[in-house]
Amino acid sequence: PICKSAYYLDFLAVAQEEFQACFPDVSVGSSTCGGLNFLDVDWPHGDVSPLTRLSCVQGLFTQTENGLQCLDVGPGFFLPEGVVWGDKYRGKTSEVATQLGINLALEFSSFKNHEALELLDPMAGRGTTLFWAARYGIDAVGIEYKKEVLEHFHRHVKKQSKIHRIKHKVLKGQHGKKQKNGHGAFREVQWPHCKSKLIIGDSAKLSLKSAFNMLVTDLPYGIQFTGLKSRNPIELIEQCASNWVSMLQEGSAVVLIFNALQPKRADLADVFIRQGLTECNFSGAHRMSESIKREFLVLRK
Repeated sequence: PICKSAYYLDFLAVAQEEFQACFPDVSVGSSTCGGLNFLDVDWPHGDVSPLTRLSCVQGLFTQTENGLQCLDVGPGFFLPEGVVWGDKYRGKTSEVATQLGINLALEFSSFKNHEALELLDPMAGRGTTLFWAARYGIDAVGIEYKKEVLEHFHRHVKKQSKIHRIKHKVLKGQHGKKQKNGHGAFREVQWPHCKSKLIIGDSAKLSLKSAFNMLVTDLPYGIQFTGLKSRNPIELIEQCASNWVSMLQEGSAVVLIFNALQPKRADLADVFIRQGLTECNFSGAHRMSESIKREFLVLRK
């Protein structure tokens, strides 16, 4: 059901594509039982817990002669789900699609040690990607142009930490000189296993050290995008691409979640190919609404 709510009529195709991207050596089929949809696999690797980190999976079952038996196994995330799912507001990035984006970045990046990973979200909004990264135990930095999101980010951390009794520390700071538009201000959350940092600034200009292993972001589209004269964000992306790529290490993965009606996939890919990146084989195409057909563009530096 959670997969259907994110990917709608294309949920099964997206689920199979995600599975095959993350586990290319395992064949996958599908079936329906009691009105629920299942992916069917003969799992050859013993430990089944990696399957629970797929964005499409809500539970694992083994087939027995008496029917399906639920397996008591979970993803082992470091933080409770409320950190990601507990904040609702208009225009929020899909929590499920964001998790898929991180799974793709982990798969297509050449860096596999989670403890050494650092994620960049250059269009961070209120931090959905940062919170997902924290659940995985990955350090993350987000850049957001609108200064009002910073206090919202801080309040959400405070609320969820109180509800779930999460030990944490929030640092306030400023990159460079204090500006009237709030740029340079940041909050850094030190969780027990990682750090999440949100910086107010222009991601086309704000330069951070080239230490990131992955970039995952949801590009603004439709009514969310009003920054320029056109609602097509391709002009803005062209201004940002060079700086984004400069902050990534060689072998890093880039995952862009976007409305395929604007910009066109080929145009978006071309922006980053001109920066030396290579496009990877993944689409994840699905229609969210009449005006939004969402896709994933995956590239590698």
